[in-house]
Amino acid sequence: MKLSFFYIFVFLKQNKMALKTIIKIVFLLLFSLFFKNAISQSVSDSLLKELSIAQEDTSKVNLLNNLAYELRTADKEKALSYAKQAAKLAEKLDFKRGMADAYRNIGTIYYVNADYENALKNYEKGLEISQQIHDNTGSIKAYNNLGNIFYVQGNYNKALEHYFLSLKLSDEINDQAGTAKSHSAIGLVYYSQENYKEALKNFTQSLKISEKLGDKSSLATTTYYIGVINQDQKKFDEALNYFKKSLEISLEINKDRQVATCYESIGTIYLEKKEYDNVLPYYEKSLVLRKKMNNKLGIANVLTSFGTYYTAVKDYPKAIKFLEESMSMSKELGLLSNIKAIAGNLSVAYSKMSNYKKAFENQVLFKTMSDSLRNEENTKKITELGMQYEFDKQKKLNIIEQQKKDAIQVAELKRQKSFRNFLLLGIGLIFLFAIFLYRSNQFKQKANALLSAQNIEIQRNSESLKLANHEIMRKSQQITDSINYASRIQTAILPPEEFFKDNFSDYFILFKPRNIVSGDYYWFLKKNKKLIVAVADCTGHGVPGAFLSMLGISFLYEIVNKHANITTGKILDTLREYIKESLRQTGDVSEPKDGMDIALCEIDLEQMILNYSGAHNPLVIYKAATHEIEEYNADRMPIAIYRKEKPFETQSIKIESGDCIYLFSDGYADQIGGEKNHKFMRRRLRELFLTMNLEKQEMQNQKQTLDNEFYNWKLKNEQVDDVLVMGIREKQFRL
Repeated sequence: MKLSFFYIFVFLKQNKMALKTIIKIVFLLLFSLFFKNAISQSVSDSLLKELSIAQEDTSKVNLLNNLAYELRTADKEKALSYAKQAAKLAEKLDFKRGMADAYRNIGTIYYVNADYENALKNYEKGLEISQQIHDNTGSIKAYNNLGNIFYVQGNYNKALEHYFLSLKLSDEINDQAGTAKSHSAIGLVYYSQENYKEALKNFTQSLKISEKLGDKSSLATTTYYIGVINQDQKKFDEALNYFKKSLEISLEINKDRQVATCYESIGTIYLEKKEYDNVLPYYEKSLVLRKKMNNKLGIANVLTSFGTYYTAVKDYPKAIKFLEESMSMSKELGLLSNIKAIAGNLSVAYSKMSNYKKAFENQVLFKTMSDSLRNEENTKKITELGMQYEFDKQKKLNIIEQQKKDAIQVAELKRQKSFRNFLLLGIGLIFLFAIFLYRSNQFKQKANALLSAQNIEIQRNSESLKLANHEIMRKSQQITDSINYASRIQTAILPPEEFFKDNFSDYFILFKPRNIVSGDYYWFLKKNKKLIVAVADCTGHGVPGAFLSMLGISFLYEIVNKHANITTGKILDTLREYIKESLRQTGDVSEPKDGMDIALCEIDLEQMILNYSGAHNPLVIYKAATHEIEEYNADRMPIAIYRKEKPFETQSIKIESGDCIYLFSDGYADQIGGEKNHKFMRRRLRELFLTMNLEKQEMQNQKQTLDNEFYNWKLKNEQVDDVLVMGIREKQFRL
């Protein structure tokens, strides 16, 4: 190490400008480290003050655990002491959650100091306790901690097994932060196996969730991993941008471990680009931080990077010095992947120094480590773990579906039982009546007069029944006439065909009510050079749905005309309040959950921007430029009272010539049919949209294609719901 600083000093003496720059960087780095340590010390002092007056209860256990976590990198001995005190007191109080936290803290302290054996033991103790008390959050943390240990040891099968367990549990309790971290960890394992497609898929999923949650720590980590993938694919400029973005976020939140990693990676990118003057400053900053944190794993990594740099600039003695030092640390820590990389570099360096014996020894070690880390069985097990996760997820969905079927079957059995009882009662009555007739025949003389009277009464009752039947038929016809009239009213309220012809050059509306009137409706309004279009699906179908649809249409006209500039999200917020007020919805569990799902679009004719908001109903756009289908998801809540209400989101989308916009209710996708008698599904509907556009069908032809496909799919089955699909192609909207 002294030798490396000597060469740096000689270089800096020859380049005064570089010397000034490095002095500034070192000053800023030391200042930031001092400032962070001051904050950490302040937090520790505050916790110590609280600890001094704490009673021997669960609050003291939590204080001891918090102190241990704060000091885990700054002062290992104190941190370990506080964590062990927490475990002892929690055990005395039978405070299981505190015990689990304490064992995880002890494991983390050993982990950051590269004592993986003791870290593993304590993480497993913490996991066992969390499982006993059904603490899912604690179990998720423990699974991730165990996965981290197995990963740094190169045991990718065990690492992935624990990360998938964490992901599964996070999905079950809807822990989005845990889901993001698990996807990030799984992506890292796939990256280590050079499965870049799956790695990028998992990192991207993690990044989306972290951005939504505003989790800067996860953002910094995931952004860094995406940079690593770009680096391996030789996209150095893209990788550099991701590393610098991760560095910026990490500095902002004082995440020193990630800062050190970013420094090393940025230096490596400059090394790949052969910009050698920029390499060493970043490696030095990384080494300073990691030594301060006593991060042995990080120190080993950056020493390897120094060796790679000196190999590249053909300073082989220095390269060997750094690589051998890193090899020694990596063997001590049991880091198989590091040993592989170092052995490869040492083989090159020794061969350049004509030390072929050492070169051969390291080449053999490199090959051994490669076979150990990347054998066919490992890859197969990783694939099986991924498939097992998907299988478990599908199995859970199947169980839920079976429970629904069982509930329907129970209801059917009850109905059949009621019918059977009624039938037995009827048979019993008939039997009694037969006995009565039999006895009546025994008294024929007396019965004749009685029978005559009964015949007269029967004739009278028959006439009454005929009159009653006639009245029922008349009432039924009146109801049917009323519903038909309601259908004409509903049709009149819906926007006429001329509205669409006047404003869209190419469109279609496929509208197939299940009954005479429909719970689905479409709506259109042109205002201030903006076209507002909606497709909605009200609760139920037939007359109840139709009433709600008329409410929805009336309220939409009122809301949009009342407000000059209102976003699509705000329109849905206001519509929800109107519906809740009109239906007197208070949130009582006994009241009906009537409402509607809707997709609402506003098209700005001047800017060619489409603003979209949705309640359950998505928006699908076929992009003519890329020949791809894009789906924009709606908020997962209805236009009705809901236990987790929040404002509806407005999404803005740029539309271009030839783009096709599709809005639809769930009736088409939910139709039962096909060879296996199952739902059509939204995925198949998206594929149908893509096929029709790739075949360059006009919109009216697309309507006919959709209608034919629906008929061919349904076959002899009843139509299960109202069907509404609207398609609009952007050729030239009319101002």
